[in-house]
Amino acid sequence: MSEHGTDDSATDSSPRASSRSPPPCPRCDRPVVRITSTGPDTHFASPCGCRIGRLEARKLR
Repeated sequence: MSEHGTDDSATDSSPRASSRSPPPCPRCDRPVVRITSTGPDTHFASPCGCRIGRLEARKLR
């Protein structure tokens, strides 16, 4: 809270908060915002839907 009673954390404009962008998909190079795992060796990048390997999924986390 600032001295005026407003919550400054909601408007965090620090370089760390704004400079982080999603990593690229190793298959199609589109940004990956989520990884869906349906088994120990079955992973899909989202939103592109590319199937990626276990090691690729681990690197994206």
